[in-house]
Amino acid sequence: YQRRVHGELTAGETKAIRACHRAKLEAGEVGDLTEADVEHILRVSRANFYDHYIAFTHPGTNEPAQVTLTNCYPVISLLNHSCDPNVEQRYKLFEVPEPPMSFGSVQMLCTARRRIRKGEEITISYVDEKLLRKEVQARGALIQSLRNFVCRCTRCKSEQARRERGLCCAPF
Repeated sequence: YQRRVHGELTAGETKAIRACHRAKLEAGEVGDLTEADVEHILRVSRANFYDHYIAFTHPGTNEPAQVTLTNCYPVISLLNHSCDPNVEQRYKLFEVPEPPMSFGSVQMLCTARRRIRKGEEITISYVDEKLLRKEVQARGALIQSLRNFVCRCTRCKSEQARRERGLCCAPF
């Protein structure tokens, strides 16, 4: 079911599904996860897990290596998306993983992009900077496809309203 409906799963999604299945068995529940269980796990993991693709030179062999680290940042997961975020995320690798093991330590650092007013919601972008430079229709379609929600942030609403009033130029 997972591959048929969702395509290839990331390492983080696979770990999340296995962990939930183990928890179900440890709780004394018998049987496999249902389709609804898998749907819920994938929605939560896709909204809250971050995959980091890290290329580095292996310290022992000086050979190029690459690993994927999957992290969940519980506090950051509480922040909403905006196409005009007031906070940017950066990542810092603290401990280089040793292949073939994919353990390492990545810390997410958040920095204000501009002055944040008292009471203003702190927002991040769920997509990369390149996608944020696209016009509202393209950006919205990609966010819907990648993150499974319709963006209704202030920037998207404003750009959509201007477009509907005919104040935006169409790309050539």
